[in-house]
Amino acid sequence: MTKRKLSERQQARVQQLQQKRLRQAEKNKSSEPVLNEADFAAEQEGLLIAFYGVYADVEDKQHRIHRCYLRQNLGIVVAGDEVIWRANAKTNEGVVVAVKPRRTLLIRPTAPGKTKAMAANVDQMILVLAVQPSPAINMIDSYLAAAEINHFKTVIVCNKSDLLSEQEHQALFELLNIYRQLNYPVVFASAQQKTGLADLQRLLSTHTNIFVGQSGVGKSSLIAQLLPVETVRVDVLSPAGDHGMHTTTAARLYHLPGGGNLIDSPGVRDFRLWDIAPEKIAEGFIEFRDYLGRCQFRDCTHLTEKNCALQHAVNEGIVTSTRLQSYQRIVAALKG
Repeated sequence: MTKRKLSERQQARVQQLQQKRLRQAEKNKSSEPVLNEADFAAEQEGLLIAFYGVYADVEDKQHRIHRCYLRQNLGIVVAGDEVIWRANAKTNEGVVVAVKPRRTLLIRPTAPGKTKAMAANVDQMILVLAVQPSPAINMIDSYLAAAEINHFKTVIVCNKSDLLSEQEHQALFELLNIYRQLNYPVVFASAQQKTGLADLQRLLSTHTNIFVGQSGVGKSSLIAQLLPVETVRVDVLSPAGDHGMHTTTAARLYHLPGGGNLIDSPGVRDFRLWDIAPEKIAEGFIEFRDYLGRCQFRDCTHLTEKNCALQHAVNEGIVTSTRLQSYQRIVAALKG
């Protein structure tokens, strides 16, 4: 068979691809340190505090931090991961050789069909809300549903509450009363005035926590008050439209002075549920659970179908119409 002759354009493409692969190989080679196994001690457990590309900060049992190289076969690692690592006997560095099974993994969407891991082994989410304008119920319910589906608790924090008038404070208090009735703790706080912080610290003390919420709500300011000995960068709001600056560039785990851990993560402007079936989202609304599967139709959308158990629960005042409407909007947004 006669060998097909490539055109000049095809030859150029082949050369370009080869050059690209050579550059990537050189990059990979330069990023991988040469490890002498004889220099490393026995395997031990550690806690991954933060990671930077092919390196991570790992805390040992004595709470000392070691800069460690990440083996390529580990897959994705995040702050909060419990790892197995080996210390270098000649330096303060080490190598991470394995990641222990995670109890929870918090992820968020980055683009259509794509997600990014944020933190591991979190058991409590701290949802920080802006008090002005009044927070959107739809956004709150998306966070709460995600937390319930991931099997961790949620605390709702209204930061900058010192900006509210007495009437505004009362209106927001009543708006959030629906969540108190569902046993979600609600804290009014002010990083500026240092109010509500003691109540918040008590709720954090026995958990590994992550602060979430839209940019500009003051997550970093609250964290700076909770971690006075740590350096946490806080930026002011950008002048264009009061949208907050993203002040944290990489997730990092901190130990709180009053007990518990806190993972500080990049701000999330637009948080939503993703790749989850509507019936799974309904399970994230805790007051719905007793009624799921009791509708006349197995594929009930809880909109206008006859003999919908959730609609009956709303009519009887057991489930609020506000929460059911919020669920319907979330499902509609996912389908759209």
